[in-house]
Amino acid sequence: MSSTLTGYGPRHRLVFDGDGEKFELWEAKFRGYLTTKELDGVLQEGSTPEASENKQVYAELIQLLDDRSIALILRDAADKGKEA
Repeated sequence: MSSTLTGYGPRHRLVFDGDGEKFELWEAKFRGYLTTKELDGVLQEGSTPEASENKQVYAELIQLLDDRSIALILRDAADKGKEA
């Protein structure tokens, strides 16, 4: 039996729609997602992540945010996953 990857997986549930009331739940899901990618250490308090890890977290984050949220962090935290 072969399987074809389509790119349509559980990530669609991780997209934040901009509703502030749902942010806490979304943040928990995003942190869990980062754990599966072994990037959760970047967000830990007091951590000083390597530039490449910080950049990777940012890349993951912007794929899952609505346009308004991306616009809020784009100029001040580009490629800085921890700050974003």
